Amino acid sequence: MMWFYLSLLPPAIWACVNTIDKIVVGKYIDRPIVYLIFTGLATLIPVSLLPLWCNFDKISVSLILLSIATGSIYIFYTWFFFRSLQISDAPVVANLLLLVPVISLFMGTILFHERFHIHTYGGILLVIGGVLGTSFEKREGKNRTKNWSLTLTPAFVLMFISAILTSIDYTLEKYILMQTNEITLFYWNRVGILIATGCILLIPKSPRKDFIRTLRFIPHIIPISLINEILDMTAAFILISAYYSGPLSLVTAIISIQPLFVLIFINIVNKIRPNTVPTSGDKKYFLIRFACIIIAVVGIYLISLTG
Repeated sequence: MMWFYLSLLPPAIWACVNTIDKIVVGKYIDRPIVYLIFTGLATLIPVSLLPLWCNFDKISVSLILLSIATGSIYIFYTWFFFRSLQISDAPVVANLLLLVPVISLFMGTILFHERFHIHTYGGILLVIGGVLGTSFEKREGKNRTKNWSLTLTPAFVLMFISAILTSIDYTLEKYILMQTNEITLFYWNRVGILIATGCILLIPKSPRKDFIRTLRFIPHIIPISLINEILDMTAAFILISAYYSGPLSLVTAIISIQPLFVLIFINIVNKIRPNTVPTSGDKKYFLIRFACIIIAVVGIYLISLTG
């Protein structure tokens, strides 16, 4: 059961990272891809230092390329995530991440022959219900009458794509971990992130000018990116360790408790310093979000009872 306790740490750490991300893309940076470049370049730290401290497994070229590919996929799904954060509230976006265990469940069943009980699928249904519950926006009708709109938040499609890419990424990592250790995968994953970031800077009409302009006028973005990378690196390594010893679908489901942490962190920050984290909606909207997240968390609990 050590994998279960390890799985609880990344969502708390990533909730802190998400809160910082929302502040940055919501108030300081217009283009999410610029912040993504800062985030990607921050991986220079582990790529430079890990070879000095750690010994890596000797793995095949195909496994190295596959590990690098997981880093490249990370860049893609993180862009969708940052863009979603820019146009929607952080708790809503984080709750949409709960689509990941639903997709991973089927991938784990098909590829790794993982078997589950009926309450596992009941938990998945609750997760889907909780996700959809936070995915509808409240809009004013005609004559300023307040009605609940059945229109999905614009972030839903973006996060659905992000969830698919994330599930593919996690599945590849699980496969790689069957043949090597955590630190080897972690290192080559970070190399992949750095390579993908370099490609963004080299392609024609890349956001280099916006990147340099942000560097010049918002210099404190550098320490913010470094802090976030350290936190993200810590959470990612813990997650890889959990995947190493636990089932793909269950670990993925447990870490999806993240939106509850995000909701709590944002409210704590805004109580200490009002309007620090951009949010929308009134108290009733907050309570509905909270209830939907709790429903999803109950679903995650039912899923975790398996095994």
